[in-house]
Amino acid sequence: MKKIKNILMLALAVSGLSSCLDEDPIFNPDDSPNIIEIKSAGGAIQSPVDAVYPLYVNSFDIVPEAEFPLIISYSGAGTAPQDITVNLEVDPEAMAEYNAWFNEDEDPLDEEEDHDAYKLLSESIYEFPTTTVTIPAGKREAVIMVKVKPDMLDFDNSYAIPVSITESSAGIISGNNSTAIIAIGAKNEYDGTYTNTYTSTLGNGTNTVDLVTTGQYSVKMLPGLIGVYSNAFSITVDPATNLATVSMTSLLPIATDPSSHWDPATKTFYLKWTSNAGARQFEQTLKMK
Repeated sequence: MKKIKNILMLALAVSGLSSCLDEDPIFNPDDSPNIIEIKSAGGAIQSPVDAVYPLYVNSFDIVPEAEFPLIISYSGAGTAPQDITVNLEVDPEAMAEYNAWFNEDEDPLDEEEDHDAYKLLSESIYEFPTTTVTIPAGKREAVIMVKVKPDMLDFDNSYAIPVSITESSAGIISGNNSTAIIAIGAKNEYDGTYTNTYTSTLGNGTNTVDLVTTGQYSVKMLPGLIGVYSNAFSITVDPATNLATVSMTSLLPIATDPSSHWDPATKTFYLKWTSNAGARQFEQTLKMK
């Protein structure tokens, strides 16, 4: 009897709450303040959810000049009520913070020594036409076309431009998306987005990964190991035979099965390899989208 009484009281309480919500919504999206943020920076966003800053990865053909859009947004309900001036800066401190986050030893698989995820791109290789933009009244966005010189990039390191919003004449500067790390690289024929199907001693699955150029015949996977862990993972192709070799800076030693190869006709990697002296086994099929 007591249990039935409690259920009836709970039903009445829920009914009362429903009535209350119908009459007076607790949350109205139209009342939320707009925020000023970096909406996009050219390439696909690649950051894990716990990354200190969003990472946008841009890869270009090896040409004298290319460009990508940096989009500054007035995000939220409605459009800009007035012209909004937004100031930007290249922020080396943000780059240092991103590299520090990258090296946090939270992954039990990660035994590698600390190294920078990205190095600051030289100012001689990129150009901002302006670091002050205006979101016009009645609009939501302003776009800066950033120029880069892909043929001046070297393949020995990974480079990025860290950009932060420093000031806005109206609106609230976003706490999460006011800074972006913009990776810049030239791309080889293996560079692209892939469907990654894997079986391993660490689990089986399918996900989407990016292979980003690190040399004329090499790429690294973003995210890292099997598209799940942060451990740096690279593939090098012998252009004469199309045989592929896996390498890592952790979980050593690594051994690649001789069957591993790149199929240029289907743009697919077939990989079979081991880490930790054979303690972990991996088979992967990476098909370019």
